[in-house]
Amino acid sequence: QTGNKAGSVGMPLPGSSIRIVAPDTLEALPAGENGLILIGGEQVMQGYLNDADATHKAILEKNGKRWFRTGQTGHLDEDGFLTLVE
Repeated sequence: QTGNKAGSVGMPLPGSSIRIVAPDTLEALPAGENGLILIGGEQVMQGYLNDADATHKAILEKNGKRWFRTGQTGHLDEDGFLTLVE
C-alpha cells in the first residue's frame, strides 16, 4: 500500500472519512473532480456552544454521520489521496 503521493496531502487517518461534494447541492463528486471538502468521523464536534447558526454553517448531518465543512476545495484521486486546490 502506497503511503504518500507527491502533490497530495495524503489519505484520511483511520477513523476519519473525506468526501468531496458540490458546494451548492452537497452531492458527492467523482474522483478527480474538485469540490468542497467534508471531513467525517467521531472527532467531528457536535456543534458550537449556544450558536445554532454557526453550527448549521459548519456541520452537516447526513445518514447519521456528522461532516465538518472545511471551506476548502480539493479532490480525491482514484486511490483516495486528497489534493487541495485554490
